[in-house]
Amino acid sequence: MNIQLFKQELVEIFSEIQCSFDEASIAPYLRSLTNASKRIIGIVKPITVEQIQQVLKLANKYQISVYSISQGNNWGYGEKIPVSFDNLIIDLSKMDAVTQYDDVLGYISLQPGVTQQQLHDFFQERGAKYMVPVTGAGVFGSILGNAIDRGYGITPYCDHFHAITEMKVLLADGQLIQTGLSRFGAIHSGPVFRWGIGPYQDGLYAQGNFGIVVEITILLKKIPETIKLVHFAVNNMEQLRQALPFLKELYDDAVIGSGISLFSGLRALSVASQFPYLLLDKNKKVNSAELLAQLMQEKGISPWMGVFAVYGKSKLVDYNIKEIKRILKPLTSKFHVFSQTSITRLKFLNRLLNSNKSAKALQSVQTILNIVSGIPMRDTLNQIFWRSRLELKITDATTANDITLHDNGLLWFSPIIPFSSEHFACIYNIIEPILKKYEFECMFGCAGFSSHCLDVTIPIFFNKHDVLETEKALACYDELFNQCLAAGYMPYRINSDKMYLLPDTPYDAINTKLKSALDKNGILAPGRYVKEMQI
Repeated sequence: MNIQLFKQELVEIFSEIQCSFDEASIAPYLRSLTNASKRIIGIVKPITVEQIQQVLKLANKYQISVYSISQGNNWGYGEKIPVSFDNLIIDLSKMDAVTQYDDVLGYISLQPGVTQQQLHDFFQERGAKYMVPVTGAGVFGSILGNAIDRGYGITPYCDHFHAITEMKVLLADGQLIQTGLSRFGAIHSGPVFRWGIGPYQDGLYAQGNFGIVVEITILLKKIPETIKLVHFAVNNMEQLRQALPFLKELYDDAVIGSGISLFSGLRALSVASQFPYLLLDKNKKVNSAELLAQLMQEKGISPWMGVFAVYGKSKLVDYNIKEIKRILKPLTSKFHVFSQTSITRLKFLNRLLNSNKSAKALQSVQTILNIVSGIPMRDTLNQIFWRSRLELKITDATTANDITLHDNGLLWFSPIIPFSSEHFACIYNIIEPILKKYEFECMFGCAGFSSHCLDVTIPIFFNKHDVLETEKALACYDELFNQCLAAGYMPYRINSDKMYLLPDTPYDAINTKLKSALDKNGILAPGRYVKEMQI
């Protein structure tokens, strides 16, 4: 490996705008909410597939590791940070074209750099009635990046990888392959049928390091005639457990058209405010649990809440809402149904009453309604600043780089559990004491993948400029992982700096053999989900 010769040849191929090795250019790529620390050798920003092929050719020649990112905004999972040291970052954010779009059949092909906001703007410019597959990453998140990392949202196609029908992938040797039926020239069949024919390779290119995905085709969901948002609250976990079987039935009967989101009051508080350091500093006698409970009460936040959307023709939606209300309302302390019409009316009344508290509550409801309607939002990212000592808030001027610039730290832990009240209580009883042990708030949340499973989402917020708190956060993550796995639960996605926690199994040994065959020099994202062959 000769890094200097590698750099020289890269500079000869790419302009200084596309290729950089200086500390100032590298610095933003080393910032992470997870506070991971890695050494990278430089950045290259290709704008064509051919340029990526040139990079791979040189990487193989000099045996340099490369790590590709779409936008690098997978908050709390590692952002732009590679798994191993001394990688060249291949930043694909400049490859942001929509290469194919069918307004009638409802599919679109796009490159890695296309963000949620860009896709929303694309639809708006054309008057297209399709929903963006939004996520908590907000306006900055890459559509492709989230999908191949098996991310999800709470719009109808909530499993984003499942919405992919075809991919274009560069292998380590630079070979470009097309998955699906279009590889045979069946350009009409391919975009609408995800399985192709014969062995299904597409899964190799998700959450791994078998290739660089440069384009995906995804199915789109049309904006329905009516969208109504159901918001409910309960006073304790036992009441929520009683509601879970009914919520599962709504999935089974296809009444809920999107992923349901259940969350604790503390989780809602993290979106609405920041940790009250100043109040605690002034009053040493008050503990944080008491103060947080007081803040929740002041803001009208219930101990547990849930939201989901009902989509469809107006009459059918109204009928389903009546049935949901009949069964669910007696189990809840608060039950509300919102539509855009009702929110607009409430905003008008609120302006007449001049109530600031009501205005903030309505804005929160508007944000959730926008998300389930496929409109990417910025303000969901406010929770990232929960443990910051600075008074930070997402604004229209906030950039993606701003989010990792300060003292705010975040690690996501996201185990999958069966959709049942028993498993919900079991995982909570494992997680809550561990977070308490390390002095972090239990901001418990979960979202429905289907009628069979829920993804539990646990944010570990910390101040990354506080060495002790950072060490606690990292140790807390490890204990959560180990204790949950011991109880039979496993996350669907893991932080780029925590790959060492993944156990060895015969299945994973086969992945290592496949990786070795497809990437003989081991240059693609070494250590990412798939371990390297030991020679």
